[in-house]
Amino acid sequence: ELLPLKVAYISAKQSADMLTGRMAVVRPDDSPAKLIEEIGIRGKGVKITPLKSEERSGFLEDAADIRIDGLTANEAINLIYRLEKGSRPLVVKKANLKVRFDDPARFDVILTVALLKPAPVQGK
Repeated sequence: ELLPLKVAYISAKQSADMLTGRMAVVRPDDSPAKLIEEIGIRGKGVKITPLKSEERSGFLEDAADIRIDGLTANEAINLIYRLEKGSRPLVVKKANLKVRFDDPARFDVILTVALLKPAPVQGK
């Protein structure tokens, strides 16, 4: 009876440890724009609009709207994969891929992403 609970516990602990490790890598000057630049996938144009940061239960969400024009399907998938599976905890909240009229083999990608940062500790 306890074997399924043990497996669920180990899985949850591994997931929590992985997130803790990724949160430890985040520096205070990190931003979604900086992460997009580090990935190095460029289209015809990149537009990054910062959004309001929100504090949620122990961490801070630094959000941004990102628009990249003229990506191939492979570049778009690689971009999303590298954002989600990268060394820093970044969440893709919304993704929109549109086919270009002038070149059906290219996409315009619109993403809303949030970089998770540890919340600042408040002294009492």
